[in-house]
Amino acid sequence: MDRHTGVLIVQMALPVAVTSYLLATKYGTEAQPVAGLAVVSTLMAVVALPLILAVFV
Repeated sequence: MDRHTGVLIVQMALPVAVTSYLLATKYGTEAQPVAGLAVVSTLMAVVALPLILAVFV
């Protein structure tokens, strides 16, 4: 596997950025579901990243 593929795989496993919550709050949309996505994706990344790194690195 080349370096670019490895970077892409790790980037896809990272959690949703908190910036999306800040933008939802700023523009007056429903920020609560976005906050939930950030929390869930962070918890999933805690489990998934070590597995992904063990397999692909």
